[in-house]
Amino acid sequence: MTVTLGMMSLLGSEDEVAAVVGHEFGHHVAGHVGKRRVRSFAAGTVAGTLLGAVVPFGGIAGWALGQGAAQIGSNATQLAFSKDEEREADYLSGYLVARAGYDLDRAGLVWVRLTRGGPNEAAGWLDSHPAGPERLAAWRNTIDEVRASSDLVPRRPGR
Repeated sequence: MTVTLGMMSLLGSEDEVAAVVGHEFGHHVAGHVGKRRVRSFAAGTVAGTLLGAVVPFGGIAGWALGQGAAQIGSNATQLAFSKDEEREADYLSGYLVARAGYDLDRAGLVWVRLTRGGPNEAAGWLDSHPAGPERLAAWRNTIDEVRASSDLVPRRPGR
């Protein structure tokens, strides 16, 4: 898990740091890291196979090109989680933050800080994360759910 100095400089409180750390732990709790490794292996295999099928080189040159394509395909899938995985990590973060005793309202300010395009910001097709306003709205829904929970255990199906 990595939280960069750049991210730390954006955060305004320990509660916001807890939300970011909770989000990253949420990826681990939900098993996203293992799923990303499987996707990475599959993408690398497909990329290497496709290049091998269309490139007329044989021998060492073909092998080297195939290995390069496999590495590029593998690396590309390791760069980001899906938007659904990001949503799930945000959701789990709410429970982790609450269980750790941090203020959920103050922790949620991180989603305000990360909103670049204002309240009408929308995530693009290539974006790896949901847009800030969507994340903030989902955080508020999670806060309501957490506060209604007697045991601070997530209730959403599949979680």
